[in-house]
Parts: sequence; C-alpha cells; structure tokens
Amino acid sequence: SVAIDQSASVQMEMCPAESFDKGEAFDQHKFVTSCYGLCVEYISHNTNTAIACSAIRALSFLFIAQPRLLLHAEQNHLVSNLLTLKAAQTQPEKVLQMVQQLKCVLEADAHSSRSKVIKAKAGTASKPAGSMPSKSDSKISDQVTGDMDAEASIVGSVLTQHSTALYRLMTRSSHAAIRMACTDLVGALLHNGLINPLEALPHLLALQGDVHHPGIRNLALKLLLVESERRPDSLRFRVADGVRRAFELQALLKLPCTALIGGGKQGRQNRTCIFSEVFRESGLNKAQRQGLFKSLVAVFEDSFSNGSKFRGSTSSAKKRKRGSGGDTRRNK
Repeated sequence: SVAIDQSASVQMEMCPAESFDKGEAFDQHKFVTSCYGLCVEYISHNTNTAIACSAIRALSFLFIAQPRLLLHAEQNHLVSNLLTLKAAQTQPEKVLQMVQQLKCVLEADAHSSRSKVIKAKAGTASKPAGSMPSKSDSKISDQVTGDMDAEASIVGSVLTQHSTALYRLMTRSSHAAIRMACTDLVGALLHNGLINPLEALPHLLALQGDVHHPGIRNLALKLLLVESERRPDSLRFRVADGVRRAFELQALLKLPCTALIGGGKQGRQNRTCIFSEVFRESGLNKAQRQGLFKSLVAVFEDSFSNGSKFRGSTSSAKKRKRGSGGDTRRNK
C-alpha cells in the first residue's frame, strides 16, 4: 500500500489531473517519468517477486525509449543494489531479471545506433553523383551522429561501470542461471567493445572450471575463442590468472577441485583437461601454443620455487643429505 500511495503521488505530481481537464496536450516525457517512478517503487518496496520482476521488464522498455533514465537509476543506486552477491543470495529472481533486461537494453541501443548510421549513409548516397553536400545535409549528419554518440555513451558508460560486479556474479554466485546471464551480458559488452578484453579473459577462463554446467562452459569457451582470434597473444598473458580463478570457483561452489573432466565408466582414456578446448580450438600457431604452454607451466614453476625457498635453499638441502641418516630419511 505504501508503494501504491507513493507511486500515485508521483503520478499526480508529474501528470496532474487538471492538465487533462484544461485540454492541454499530452506530455509524453511526464508520462514516461511517472511510469519510471511507479516501476522503481514496485522494485524497491514490493515483496512480491513476480510483480517486481514485471516492473524490471517494464523499466527496461523505458530505458530503451529514453536512455537518459539510466542516469536517474544510477543516482538512485537501483542497478548497483541488485548486482551484488548479497542480492543474488536473497533475491535471485530479481537479479536474474535485471541482468537479462540490461542485455536487452544494450542490444536495442546498439541496433538503434546501427540504424541511424545506415539511414545517414542512405541519405548521402541518394544524392546525384558529383553533387556537393549542402550545409543542411552536414547538419543532419552531425545531429544524427551526435544523438547516437550521446545515447550510446549513456548506456555503454553505465553498463561499463558495473563490469566488476558482473565479473563477481559470473564467478562467485551460487545460482547457475545468474552466472549464465552475466556471462551472456559480458559477451554482449565485449562484442560492442565496451569493456577491456584482457580484464574479461581470466573470468571466462575461470568458468571452464564449472564442470557441472556445460552450458556456461560452452558460452565462455565461445567468447574465449572469439577473443583469441582477434588477439592471439591475449590468452598467454592471462592464462595464469585464469587458472587460479578456476580453482577458486571450484572451491567456492564446492565442486571437485580438479583440472580433469570425463572418465567415469569409460576409464581414464576419455578424461580431458578443462582447458583443452581452449588450446585446441583457439587457432594458434605452433609458436603461440608453445608460448601459452610455457605461461601455464610457469604458474607451477613459480609455486615450486616459492615453496623451495620456504623449505630452504638447494645448498642447505645438499648439506642435510650429507648429514645423519635420520636427516636423509626426512629429506626423502
């Protein structure tokens, strides 16, 4: 009831009834703003999950119609409050719906930007050959480009600010559906060039450790192969961090901490490494594969060298071997 009363007051403030009695023209901006206030109240204060999810879906259409409303959502911390591990644990349905609708907003914005570019080029191409572009044509082209850049910068910048939260959800959330949706959204951000691929690669490599959900592993593998084709050396630089994060993911989700999958009744011959598809399908040449393998082996070499320093140097170990038999047995 509190949410309904507050949303009603917002509607009365933005769209007073006297304006319709006087026969004034319908103000679409005020109507959209009042709908935004209504959706926010249902999302923030309604305990009914189905109604809150419906409000999130409605809110995404408002973001598509007026991308600047995303700035209001950022000021109210509407998106950031849902993209947290605590929210994913207490209200996973709302978090999943928000991530899915943000991807819809991003795709709609990208489609709108491409359509404006195509229309601008079509208008220029319709001019007779050899004719000089007029000042009006250049003004229209500049206006289309400016509007497209302004709206794209709003949607892109807002979603880019939440990239860290998306990485955290896709590798630390206990809900597989949320991990899948976040991975899908990260893929859309990578496709539109809105996030740094070098930051995303370790998290995508970590998802190869999600051995109980092949759909998530396959989606992450697809994104990894696309990035490795664009930047062949990027995997080599981030493989160490990816292996570490894969182990952390398995430990957090209480999965078997192993780098092997398969086997079972069919025996050891069909067991493969969780990263084998990344190496096999990456399309790297022999030199690049060798560099990638060396980077992976260096992870274990560094760990061994750090452990040997902790236990003592090589010279001290040789001295212990020349000592008593008890010391020799202890060294063995």
